[in-house]
Amino acid sequence: MYTSSLLTLGLATLASAAPTWHSLFSRQTTCVSGNAVYIISARGSTQAAGEGSLSTVSTLIKNALPGSVSVGLSYPATLDNYESSENTGVVNLKKAVTAYATSCPSSKIVLLGYSQGGQVVGDALGGASFSTEAALSTTYTKNIVAAVTFASPAHVAGKSYNAGTSTKSGIYKRANTATLDTYASRLDDICDSNDLFCDSGSSLTPHTQVVSKYASAASSYVVARAKA
Repeated sequence: MYTSSLLTLGLATLASAAPTWHSLFSRQTTCVSGNAVYIISARGSTQAAGEGSLSTVSTLIKNALPGSVSVGLSYPATLDNYESSENTGVVNLKKAVTAYATSCPSSKIVLLGYSQGGQVVGDALGGASFSTEAALSTTYTKNIVAAVTFASPAHVAGKSYNAGTSTKSGIYKRANTATLDTYASRLDDICDSNDLFCDSGSSLTPHTQVVSKYASAASSYVVARAKA
């Protein structure tokens, strides 16, 4: 069984700065239009507040789709109390999507998530892993044109929306995929083999390199979905 001590030992090496907790996500009030997208990025564990390493991906998307906007989801992203941190991310992401889609019902939304943030995105769409928090209402998810998760610990092997070289499920494998599976046409769940967390492997290297490795492919996927 996966333990919190293993999570702390492994992901602690990813820290580059102490995480900063801000007040609940402040939504962008300017509605995007046309092929432009509104990107919400859920950073990985211990990454500083903002978009974290996902800024590489969002920048590529914004360059390809002029007028697009990106913001970082506000949530703890901590290793201590991981389950509470992740669940807070789910709650905050649901609120962020709901608020923006309500104000901008014709705007396109893109979700990006890395590591713990990837689990946050998956749980917001498919239902929470660590609580009874329900999945986002389809009233608001219809605005989401694409979601890309990188190295989510909740990764499930064998899904049509999987990408990367992984053949195994993650350490927090999603128990029920029925709701998440409905997003198959607009979800890209990326995980590489032997990743300590999304592939239940033994190495941090594929985990730390996954965003930079697949940034171009992920942005191309999003751009194609936005233009579809």
